[in-house]
Amino acid sequence: MGKYAYVYWSILFNVLGQLSIKWSMIKFGKVSLSAGNMHRIIEMFLKPYSILGLILYAISAVFWLAALSRVELSVAYPMLSIGYVLVFFLAGFLLGESMSIVKFGGIALIIAGIFMVTK
Repeated sequence: MGKYAYVYWSILFNVLGQLSIKWSMIKFGKVSLSAGNMHRIIEMFLKPYSILGLILYAISAVFWLAALSRVELSVAYPMLSIGYVLVFFLAGFLLGESMSIVKFGGIALIIAGIFMVTK
């Protein structure tokens, strides 16, 4: 596996984790982080898609550690911005979140920045 593949796998699992947790929270509803609401906070973590999301984060972290053993941090870390691009499109298509021309412009800038850093 090429050295950048570990970065890409880390990003993929992170994005899937984000989507899983967001899906869980759509089903669960709004959460208040007040001290008297601890039972609801614990319940939030025990939902299947929340657990899946956290597992996906853990897998992402394993790939990230492998990536950092091979790739300079100054290159690998900016590459995480690929995750922003993937989340933008997947959240739009899978979760029905808004996608505006201004947001597309921001995504284009992120993509340009990724190319500049990795060259």
